[in-house]
Amino acid sequence: MNKNKQGVTEEQFKIADSNGISRRAVLIRVSRYWSIEEAITKPLTKKHDDIHPGLYYLAWMRGIGKERVNHRINILKWSPWDAATTPIGAKPKRPKPDV
Repeated sequence: MNKNKQGVTEEQFKIADSNGISRRAVLIRVSRYWSIEEAITKPLTKKHDDIHPGLYYLAWMRGIGKERVNHRINILKWSPWDAATTPIGAKPKRPKPDV
C-alpha cells in the first residue's frame, strides 16, 4: 500500500477516477481537510459552463461581474437571465402566486 504525502493510496485514486474525480481534485480536497472517503466519493459540483457569453457581456454592461452572475446561478439558483439582468441589491421578479 503505497501512500503519497496526503495519505491517499493508488487504490483510492482509482476509486476516485471511477467516480469521475481527478487526482488533482482529490489532493486539493484532502489538503482542505476533507476525509479521504469523502474526497474520493462526493461528486464534483456542476458549474454552468453552458451560459452564453452574451449574458456575461449583458451583465458587464449593467455593472454586474461574472463572479456575481455565477454566484447567483450556482448558489442562489437564479435563472441565467435574472442573474445577468437584475441590478445589484435587487431580487429577481417572480410571478405572484394565486391565492
